[in-house]
Amino acid sequence: MSRNSVRVLHEITCRGCGITFRDHNRNRAYCSDFCRLLYMESRMFRCSYCDTDETLDLAASFQLQASGNYENSTRRAFVVRHQPCRRELLDRHERDLGCRCKSCQAEAGLPPTRPFKVPPKGPRRSIGYRRHAPEVYARDGLLCQICGLPTEPDAHPSGDTYPSLDHDVPLHEGGMDDIENLRTTHRWCNIKRNGSPLWGSMDDEAIRRLARERFVHLLPVD
Repeated sequence: MSRNSVRVLHEITCRGCGITFRDHNRNRAYCSDFCRLLYMESRMFRCSYCDTDETLDLAASFQLQASGNYENSTRRAFVVRHQPCRRELLDRHERDLGCRCKSCQAEAGLPPTRPFKVPPKGPRRSIGYRRHAPEVYARDGLLCQICGLPTEPDAHPSGDTYPSLDHDVPLHEGGMDDIENLRTTHRWCNIKRNGSPLWGSMDDEAIRRLARERFVHLLPVD
């Protein structure tokens, strides 16, 4: 018998709840995906079972990380303290502790376990609309259609005032990549309009007000 045909069931201790299970893949660390999620939640100083929330503010988190004992003491102590909570919560659900290798899944008549993929938020944006850039820029006279100030095509491509194309009607709202739905904007104005996890999305009027405070050198001289 060749070495590759030997299938050994390894005894594994779950990193999340501490129970022991057997699997052909000795690199498996958690008994279930739900256990992994609960473990990651505990690392963020939260426990769903006892409704404990000791989340640190940003300043306290930086201070503990700078001390060098953050990972080995504070966080680990919380994770260990709430391991019984995670185990109790998992026991309320039916946990599949069977082996997840392809061979065992096939023998059980189950499809192979595949990694979870986050579905896209909306339609994939094509890059074909960029071919309309010269025509759109010429039509708009290289003026930002959000703040009304001129763009600077000679600036660095990552600069705030560099011209970019913006969809008047966003793609996730049914907008198209045709010329009628494209307009010239500053790169900075475009980013502000499209939104960010930090500041969210802004309307054109708010962006216009901020842009005229930011790009003073672009304001017309009376």
